[in-house]
Amino acid sequence: MNHSIIMGYISSFFIHYSDKKFTKPIQYTLALLESKRVF
Repeated sequence: MNHSIIMGYISSFFIHYSDKKFTKPIQYTLALLESKRVF
């Protein structure tokens, strides 16, 4: 699967649901994805 498609989907999800209660879990998920991509 193309990685840019996944990141685009996540960032569009972030834009649509950038409410305060969503910000923390999404940032945590993005950090988790970044760390998985590094290793």
